[in-house]
Amino acid sequence: MIRNSCLKCGRCMEVCPALVHDPGFNGPRALAVDRSRRPWGSELDTWSCTSCGACVEACPVCQPLTDAMRLMRQDLQDTGHLRMLSNLEAHGRSVSRGQWSMVNMEGTHLYFPGCMVAERMPETIGGLVTLTSGFGGLRVPDGWVCCGSPPHRIGKVDVADELAQTNRALLQGTVYTSCPGCAERLGEDGVDTRHVLELIYDHIDELDIQDTSIRVALHHPCHMMRGMGREVLDKAYAIINAVPGTEVVHMRDRDRCCGGGGGVMSARPEVALRMARERVDQAVAAGAELLLAPCPFCVMNLRRADRLPTMGLLEWLTSIIA
Repeated sequence: MIRNSCLKCGRCMEVCPALVHDPGFNGPRALAVDRSRRPWGSELDTWSCTSCGACVEACPVCQPLTDAMRLMRQDLQDTGHLRMLSNLEAHGRSVSRGQWSMVNMEGTHLYFPGCMVAERMPETIGGLVTLTSGFGGLRVPDGWVCCGSPPHRIGKVDVADELAQTNRALLQGTVYTSCPGCAERLGEDGVDTRHVLELIYDHIDELDIQDTSIRVALHHPCHMMRGMGREVLDKAYAIINAVPGTEVVHMRDRDRCCGGGGGVMSARPEVALRMARERVDQAVAAGAELLLAPCPFCVMNLRRADRLPTMGLLEWLTSIIA
């Protein structure tokens, strides 16, 4: 997996957000490169890695560091992930079932809700149904299960592959989702997946948007900017800028991970919380009155900081579009 081409430049260690917030974390180079050359056992802790991909982006020789971290996790187990694995086995969701019930979704655009939105943010789905009704609407396939990203990122590849087989039979054609992690994982499984923001962007001139008077900051989800592509983030900014009265303020370290990915919220919740507080403090320092994030996992973790009102970008849009 890791080639013998590491330059020892240290760029991966400089950009790793987990190294700042977890003194016990060895960092991407020590774990993914040096560990393979030394007789270390499995005592080295990989669970603070959020799979953000900053190390891969910074590496001048493009070492697949996050893939190597995932492979190391295949032989490890953290008790923090047992509930997630149990949920997947019981009902095909990475989180416990909530109160979501299928709303009237008989539209033309295939929509994959994802576990976190369906079970923790069902109001977003209802809002999207109304928002997209003027340009085809959404429909959800019966029998969908978790996209497989959560188990895949903690090294449970066999579980992820089983979920992918179920979804692959249901998801034909272009599929829209609210979660960048879902979009990235489904795309890796061969599904043509896009963020539903891209659908909204294509029809933004058709929407009746209320005038607001607020300063917002936009958090950059790692799996969106590095997995889906920064052009999707550009569309998110374009949508926000189309909202009358809204001022966008920019945080320092705009691409910094919030700690919501890679299973860190489950395995190392205290590390994930410290990372979330860093992001929220940066938004406050920039003068934001509201922090937006186009990713449900980011929203859940950023809200844990409890220092600034935080909403999903889709949740906010559905609240201001008549």
